[in-house]
Order: sequence, then C-alpha cells, then structure tokens
Amino acid sequence: MENEKLVERLESIMKHPDKLDLPGANPYEKKRPKLDEYLKSLEESKDPVLAYDLDDYGIRSLKDIKVRQEVEEISLMGNKIEDPNNITEILMKLPNLRGLWMNGNPCEENCSNFNIIGNHFSKLEVFNSQLTSKAGEWTVLRYARDQGAKALEDIVSLDFSGKNILTVTDISFLKKLTNMKTFDIGNNVDMYKPREMLEKEARQKAEGSG
Repeated sequence: MENEKLVERLESIMKHPDKLDLPGANPYEKKRPKLDEYLKSLEESKDPVLAYDLDDYGIRSLKDIKVRQEVEEISLMGNKIEDPNNITEILMKLPNLRGLWMNGNPCEENCSNFNIIGNHFSKLEVFNSQLTSKAGEWTVLRYARDQGAKALEDIVSLDFSGKNILTVTDISFLKKLTNMKTFDIGNNVDMYKPREMLEKEARQKAEGSG
C-alpha cells in the first residue's frame, strides 16, 4: 500500500480479470511426447535409464507400463492410480529404485497406511517427497542436483525443510558435507511421527472405515 505505482498496476490488472489468451499454441509451454512415445524411447535407449518422468499423463494402472530394471527414480505425480497394490506388486520389484513420487494420486486416500509403504522397499530413500529411514548419500545428491554437485563435499546448501529427516536411521553422511554453508531442516519436528504411531493410526482408520 505504500508503493503508489505498484498499487496502480495491481488495480489496473484487477479491472480485467477475464482476459483471454491469444489464439494458438503457447510458445512457452513445454512440449511433451505422448506416453507411448516416451516409454518407447526409454525402452529403446542404449544408455542406462535412471529416471522416469511420468507426471500428469492420466495413468490409471502400471500393469502395462514397462520400466527398466536399472531405474533409480520414478515420478508419477498427478496421475489417476487408485490401487496401492499397483505400487507394491510392480514397483517393489525394481532392485535399484531409490526415489518414488506418487503425490496427487487417488491411492493416497484409498490406502489407510499409504505413508508407510515406502518403508517396505529395499532401497527406497525418498517416497512422496519425504525421506524414508534408508535415506543417505543418494538423497543428498538428488536434492543438490541443481548445484551440479558430484560428491557430498561439493554441496554448499541443502534444503530438507519438511522432508521428515527425523525418520532417517543413519545420518553419518552429514559428516562429509564439509563445505556446506546453509542447511534448512525447518518444519520437521512438528510433522514427525514414529512408525509405531503411524501404524496405530492406520489400524484405527481401517477399523473406523470398516
């Protein structure tokens, strides 16, 4: 309110809330291949495929989606997967899977103990943007990727706010962060719940819905 020019600009914008986009394709919109084209390109790749970006493809089931065994991270955010068995029966068999994002799928609500599914994967370190008990060096480098870090010693800042870091069993990797200047671990204490408490809540929820 103290900036008159900014107030004038905001008032001018609010006078025209129903503006229409110009006809034609948005030149700034990132073009994505169709799902079958994307999967085929990964299946035929001669190089190792370590990541699958399957966000917002309208996927309802994983049964017909072939994923390479070497994959380390899969993002399935914003799809329509309802059955949590899709996750346990198919994705659990991937031996190197370390990161899995299912945010925004109906199975989050359909499965009463969805939050603890990640603990049953052999190597999974990140599940739905939260750290699992197995989180370690891979997770740290994953979240420092935008810094171009190749080793823990290269990292200068790290944001683990709201990532449930208190569930991590072994945090000895922190000793290798010798050049880190900022480390955000906010919003962790309030959200932390022991596994036993989560399992108890899941049982109570299941009994209540039954």
